[in-house]
Amino acid sequence: MMKCRPGSGHSEPEHSGGACWLRGSRGCADGRGLHRGPGIADTVAMRLLLLASIVLATAGSTPARADGGPFGLGIILGTPTGITGAYELSAKTAIDAAVGLDLIEDQHLYVHVDFLFKLPDLLSGGSVGLSPYLGVGGFLTDFGNKADDRVGLGARVPFGLSLDFRRAPLQIFGEAVVGMLLVPDVDFGISGALGFRYYF
Repeated sequence: MMKCRPGSGHSEPEHSGGACWLRGSRGCADGRGLHRGPGIADTVAMRLLLLASIVLATAGSTPARADGGPFGLGIILGTPTGITGAYELSAKTAIDAAVGLDLIEDQHLYVHVDFLFKLPDLLSGGSVGLSPYLGVGGFLTDFGNKADDRVGLGARVPFGLSLDFRRAPLQIFGEAVVGMLLVPDVDFGISGALGFRYYF
């Protein structure tokens, strides 16, 4: 092996088997006096880092929906049929709520609030984006008849898809909900809804 030791202004190689290691400031020279550049692994790592930076920058510059603001308001049909609103807490989380009539189950009043987790996009190119979401929340309902004037409370787990338009702050969504009535009785049920929201 050949070791290179720095001298008083230059580096002096010390031979020991054909390799050269330089401890000075000019890099490592081989036995022929040529300085070695970065290795293949270093070059590949640098290129991968550059590619990752470009991908992240491109992904961050293409929002799923035209930026109209974090608050959305619109109409929902199903359980319930009425008014729906949503507020985006971050790029991956949001709170949504709805108030209206549960016409499917013949219950007069239905109110729910959900915390939503946005899952990775299924469709991210073109003029629209398709994103699945999963949530957890609660609901309040009035059974609304003379035989049973009690108020019901329960938990719900919605799973849905949202269609977001990149040229307009508009969102169309559909969801299926697994609900569990906790008060006054325990009962399970499956419901669903369709709707749209305009963000501003």
